[in-house]
Amino acid sequence: AHSKKKIRQPLGTADTTPSHIRLQHQHQLKHYKYQKQKRRRWASMNFFGSRFIRRFASSATVFTTLSASRIRDDYFKMNDKFPIVTAITTSAALWVTGDMLAQNIEMRVGNHSFDAVRLFGTAFEGSIVNGGLGCIWYKFLDQFVCHRLVLSSGSVKFVLAKVGLECFVWHPFSLFAFWVIVGGIEGHSLNQIKEELKRSYILCS
Repeated sequence: AHSKKKIRQPLGTADTTPSHIRLQHQHQLKHYKYQKQKRRRWASMNFFGSRFIRRFASSATVFTTLSASRIRDDYFKMNDKFPIVTAITTSAALWVTGDMLAQNIEMRVGNHSFDAVRLFGTAFEGSIVNGGLGCIWYKFLDQFVCHRLVLSSGSVKFVLAKVGLECFVWHPFSLFAFWVIVGGIEGHSLNQIKEELKRSYILCS
C-alpha cells in the first residue's frame, strides 16, 4: 500500500511588512471608515434638516399670511365700527413713527438731542387734527361733492372738486393747526409762532 501524503497549499506568503507600517495602514483604514460614517450622518442630518426647514418656512409663511389677513380684517372691522377712534389711533402711530425717525436722523447728522415734548406735540396734532378731524372732513367732503355739488363719483369734475377743496380748505387749516399746536406745546410765544408760520407756510406757498 502506498501511503499518500496530503500536501497543503500555502494560504499565503508570510507578511514581511514592518509593524509600524501595518499600524499606520490600520489607522488610515479606521480614519477612512470614520470619515465615511461621518459623511453619512451629515447627509442624513442635512436631508431631514432641509425637510424640517422647508416645512417650517412653509408653516411660517402660512402663519404670517393668516396673521396679516386676520389683522387686516380686524382693522377693517374696527374702522367700520369705530371710524374716528381707528383714524385717531392710526394717525397717532404714523406721526409718532415719522417724528422718531426724523429726530433720529437729526441726532446723527447734527448735535441734537431727543425732544420728548416735540414728539408729544406731533402725536397730539397728528391724532386730533389729521386723525379725528381728518376723518370727519373726508366724510363731509364725500357727501358735499356727491349731494351738494351733485357730481358722479369717479368723474373728472368729481376728482377736481375734491382736490380743489383739499388744497384750498383742508391743507391751510391743517398746516396752521400743526404749527400752532406743536409750537404751543413746545412753549413758543405768539410772536415765535407767527414767525414760524411766515417762514414755513406763507413764504413757501
